[in-house]
Amino acid sequence: MAGKPRFGLVSKALSIAVVEAVILILIYGGLVREYASNVNMQNWVQANFALGSYSLNYNAVLVLAGLLGVLIFQLLPRNFDRASFRASSGRDRGTTESKLVLRTGTKNTLCLE
Repeated sequence: MAGKPRFGLVSKALSIAVVEAVILILIYGGLVREYASNVNMQNWVQANFALGSYSLNYNAVLVLAGLLGVLIFQLLPRNFDRASFRASSGRDRGTTESKLVLRTGTKNTLCLE
């Protein structure tokens, strides 16, 4: 059980990384909000760091959050244990349980047995 992920689908390290990224985006969003409401901060950033006005706007927060969303869905595991996929075709009605099987041949196809 040492190599098994703690939460079932994702590892502990991935979960920590996602939570950390969400917290950093929230902090960045707070910084953008402060920049938008503080004229002195806007003047200082424009005088000392010209590209800061481009990176400190709400569009940058939206792009960063979108990239994080795409990254999360790319890192989630897609190869689940095929034996764990079971399609119950009406357990309440007394029918038998079916399982999803990958049959290899000229074309890979999924079949219910």
